[in-house]
Amino acid sequence: ARFNSKQQAWIDFLGTVLFLIPFCILGIWVTINPVLQSWGRLPDGTWGTWEISPDANGLPRAPIKTMIPISLLLLLLQGISQAIKYWAVIQNYSNIADQIRLETAEQIKVD
Repeated sequence: ARFNSKQQAWIDFLGTVLFLIPFCILGIWVTINPVLQSWGRLPDGTWGTWEISPDANGLPRAPIKTMIPISLLLLLLQGISQAIKYWAVIQNYSNIADQIRLETAEQIKVD
């Protein structure tokens, strides 16, 4: 089915708010403790040695595990940004964005 821009923005907005943002929050919440434990945080709150690979030259696992919540945080920020854009289209502010885009393109051509 073909949707106009406002209908499409509603679908995208609801999908972002109901699925993407909660998924990112849940993912960050679930991964924080394992990441802290891999950095060496003990259950009593003190710090010990960090987790290393059992291979011969055991590389530390903490830096790569840290990338998981960081990537989820960045995805969350992008989801919030997209939700704001979709809300702007729903509220008929998309024309303003097109006007700003045209003015910016004209300024780039002049410079």
